[in-house]
Amino acid sequence: MNKLKKKLAFLLIFMFLAAPCLVFADDEHEPEPYTPAEFSQATLNLRRGEIVTFGSLPFTMMWAGAGYSVFRYFNHDMQSEYAPSLITKNSNANFSKKEQNAIIIGAAGASLVIGLADFIVGQVLQNLEEQNSQNAKNEDFLDPDITIIPVFHDKN
Repeated sequence: MNKLKKKLAFLLIFMFLAAPCLVFADDEHEPEPYTPAEFSQATLNLRRGEIVTFGSLPFTMMWAGAGYSVFRYFNHDMQSEYAPSLITKNSNANFSKKEQNAIIIGAAGASLVIGLADFIVGQVLQNLEEQNSQNAKNEDFLDPDITIIPVFHDKN
């Protein structure tokens, strides 16, 4: 039975090591880059909002936890066992499940607010850019306050 296990283990290891050598890929295939018409502007805005919201979550989680620990320290009359510290793990300073849930919900809410603020600022900037491009197309690129007066010289 022991020999069978060794043979089976050797066969599995051989298969895992040899399998990549047996697979061949087409060298001629080149992936095409995305075209601007492939995704709508709404899809791009949604993706950006997702990236900003989830990207800010670790930072909002850190700041929500730090802010709550400072609040709790002052709420308990600045007792030393409630002092906010990243290194010390005091039994009184640990957060309860209710406090942990409140910190997580607060951080998620703050991340949503950051994502929404980024979306609003992006929309305002996009609208301003469109207005500027339309104004540039409508103008003759000459300042109306400048008057061009031709000067003629007498050849006498």
